[in-house]
Amino acid sequence: MKKILILVVLMMMVGMMFATTIYVNSGNSIQTAINSAGNNDIIIVRDGLYQEDVSIPQSLQGLTLRSENGPELCTIESDLGTAITITGSLINIDGFTIIEGTIAAVYLNCYAVGTEITNCIFDGNGVAIFAWEPIYIVSDCIFMNNTGTYDYDYT
Repeated sequence: MKKILILVVLMMMVGMMFATTIYVNSGNSIQTAINSAGNNDIIIVRDGLYQEDVSIPQSLQGLTLRSENGPELCTIESDLGTAITITGSLINIDGFTIIEGTIAAVYLNCYAVGTEITNCIFDGNGVAIFAWEPIYIVSDCIFMNNTGTYDYDYT
């Protein structure tokens, strides 16, 4: 078991050595950047309002989606009802204001193990975070004007 753990850690380190940083400018699509990203890549979203729903697929592992200058300057406004859907694992979402998610601001399915959501503002959403089970870490986030902060489905 110890050899397997060491092998997994070494593989992750090698993957990080080949990570790419992708920048998204205001007026461009975050989803386009996600679609071109690989495992362990970092997507830096520049200041602005992004009116779209984004989906991080199960095939992506270790992706970081981060605003360039924090949640006060970078907003994702849901277009269809869920601003961010995560099915990949070990995903890091950092530094966004997320608004108008009528269904949920962030939706995590049962494969989204190890997801971290940090330094985000959830304002005016249905449920701020909907997850199939508590499989994520949330820290340094602000929740306001949402109909629910967390909702779990343990089925």
